Amino acid sequence: MLWSLTGILVLAGLVAAWFFSNFDYLPETTWEKPGKEALRNPYLAFERLLERLGRPVVRVSDAPALDQLAPGGVLLLDNSRRIHVNARRTEALFDWVARGGYLIVAAEPRRIDDPVLKHLGIEWYQPPKAVTGENDDAGQDDGEPEHDETDACESSNPPCEHGTDVIPVHLPARGQPLSLRRSSRWNLWGLAPTSPAPVWKAGGVDSASAVLHYDYGAGSITVFDDFAFLGNRQIGEYDHAELIWTLIRHYQPRGEVRLATRLEVPTLWEWLAESAWMALISGALLLAAWLWNIVPRFGGTLVSPSPVRRSLVEHLAAVGRAVWHLGENGRAHWENVMRQELRRHVLQRHPHLADVSEPELARILSAASGIPENRVAAVLAAPENPSPRHFVDCAHTAQQLEQRL
Repeated sequence: MLWSLTGILVLAGLVAAWFFSNFDYLPETTWEKPGKEALRNPYLAFERLLERLGRPVVRVSDAPALDQLAPGGVLLLDNSRRIHVNARRTEALFDWVARGGYLIVAAEPRRIDDPVLKHLGIEWYQPPKAVTGENDDAGQDDGEPEHDETDACESSNPPCEHGTDVIPVHLPARGQPLSLRRSSRWNLWGLAPTSPAPVWKAGGVDSASAVLHYDYGAGSITVFDDFAFLGNRQIGEYDHAELIWTLIRHYQPRGEVRLATRLEVPTLWEWLAESAWMALISGALLLAAWLWNIVPRFGGTLVSPSPVRRSLVEHLAAVGRAVWHLGENGRAHWENVMRQELRRHVLQRHPHLADVSEPELARILSAASGIPENRVAAVLAAPENPSPRHFVDCAHTAQQLEQRL
């Protein structure tokens, strides 16, 4: 039994020795899809790196927070900040740097106004146009690629290696240069300093730099053409992690490390109060003046004044003018009206005279009123030859009859 167990152990040892002598242990690296947090935060790996190194990153997502930065510390200011960092806020940032802060900023893409670069006298270097043949692409704008080749790599695939440009970065704090990989879209472009001159710079050529460093007051400013090297996909490549850590540790070893990226878009009222406050004040003054002008008109409805009543004399004068303008037809019409009104008045007081003939009625009315019979008969019967004089006489006789009866 003992010999059998010993033989099994020896055989197992020989098999193990043969296995390890013929097979090697090789690590295999696989690329996994990024998680939800990494998809939401492109600088997640950078934040965790600094947290492990003892300098946790504080995220700045609200633009007004840039106006209240504590003295000292580090601020990494990403691009796509045009509507947030205006000229006034830029002055505040440079004042913060002059008091001992360290600003690491990514330049805005060319053709976009960047107050930070303008304050430092930095421009985008434009390479000379190359002579192209007939078969070359003529649709490119000044030699700038239409899209970033690095963006063509899907996040689910391993990092692509095409179109890279690795440059050395010589830091004063290190003897050996550090390698920095530039995005392929900046291979032909770069940052061109004018005045003041940077303390040191790094780039493919002297006229087009990828990194510019300035001393500003008691602080420092480092300008990168972009922050692609800090992204989750590239922070572990080349010397990217060591480069950013060396910069932070050398130029600002104390204080918070703030990362300002994806700043929230201000509301309309916030933007107006920040960028158009003079227009708001002018509009408020005009509105107040308009309200002051119309406020006395507010209140209850005033009582409408009573219409002016015309006097009887005015009505009669108007009737007379109408009769006069109508001529003979007007006089005949109003004589007939007076005649009918006189009959109505007589019959209302003396109903028994309704069946009496006109001559008999004229005699009775003449006897009762004392007016000559011929005048009464002229009122009761239509005239053969009407005239203005006859109209006036009839009106006068009719008025006397109504009064005396």
